[in-house]
Order: sequence, then structure tokens, then C-alpha cells
Amino acid sequence: MVESPAILEARRLRELGAQIGKGTLIFGRVDVSVSHVGLIKIGEGCLIASEAMILSHGYPSDWLPVVIGNCCYVGLRSLILPGVVILDNCVVGAGAVVPKTLKVPEWSLIVGNPAVVKKLDRDKHKRFCEHMNQFKDLT
Repeated sequence: MVESPAILEARRLRELGAQIGKGTLIFGRVDVSVSHVGLIKIGEGCLIASEAMILSHGYPSDWLPVVIGNCCYVGLRSLILPGVVILDNCVVGAGAVVPKTLKVPEWSLIVGNPAVVKKLDRDKHKRFCEHMNQFKDLT
């Protein structure tokens, strides 16, 4: 069986030390803090879009964990900075820059540069979560 590139990328990050839950798919190449990839935790049933950046280090030597909850979507070319905690059922919009000072409750839509929190359409996102459940046995 040929494995999807999204599954292979999740496996690559796990092998580097990231904690990635079952059913999480990572499309395209995602940039992470390779020297501190063990500080990155991504929950189950997430989708990380191409060219997203998840950083656990800053200047000069701030090494802080990044936590992304279950059933989250991280959009194309978004940037998640060290120390960010994103709770379950959130969407990070394409190109968003998420600083550690942003307080992100569950069921949030996070958009902009710098990012702001908006209300998420729960019904749409529940359908996304149901769709992502089919991948739990594959990853």
C-alpha cells in the first residue's frame, strides 16, 4: 500500500521527536524548530496545511512548547510562535501569525497578522472533525 505524503510528513516529524496524535495529517512540508521539535505537541485528528511554520524557539534562547489541541486545522503559510497553546476544535486561518500572548479558547477561528480570535462556525467544524476521524487508524 502506498502511503499518503500527508501521513509520511506526520511520521517524519514524529521521528524527529514531535508528539503528534493519531489521525493528524500534514500536507506539504511544514517547518518546525528541528533542534527543539520535542517541544511541539499536536493533538489527534488535526490537519496542518502546506508551508505552515510551528516554532518552539525564539531569540535569543526562548525555548517554549507549542501545543495544538485535537481536531484543529492550521492553514496554509500560518506561523505559530513559541509558547502558543491552541485548545481543541480551533482553526488557524491561512497566513495567520499567532503570538504566545494570544489567549485562544476552544472553538475559535484565529486569523490575521497579528492574529485575533473570532467565533468559529461549530456545525461546519464538527463536520471537519467527523471527516478527520477516518484517518485515525492510518497514522
